[in-house]
Amino acid sequence: MLKQATEDADNPDLRDRAYIYWRMLSTSPQNAKHVVLGEKPNLADDSYNQYTDGLVTSLIDEISTLGSVYHKSAEELVAIQRKAVSNTPMVKKDDE
Repeated sequence: MLKQATEDADNPDLRDRAYIYWRMLSTSPQNAKHVVLGEKPNLADDSYNQYTDGLVTSLIDEISTLGSVYHKSAEELVAIQRKAVSNTPMVKKDDE
């Protein structure tokens, strides 16, 4: 099965996983068993607690903007940009 997965699979993720399992099995079957069948940590998603309902609603309304990427409202992004521009020193060109 691993030979077929490494030679015939079009999916690079599947092929890479097959190589990893093949390598683990060829070097130490006991360690491979421990990795594959061992106890897995519980996954928890607590990200829902870090945003207020108002911000989430605002981000949903602005889903196609940078605000939804940076998790900031449009007003916050404008304020950040204005502050950055106001803190930038003006540079005079030689020909002025």
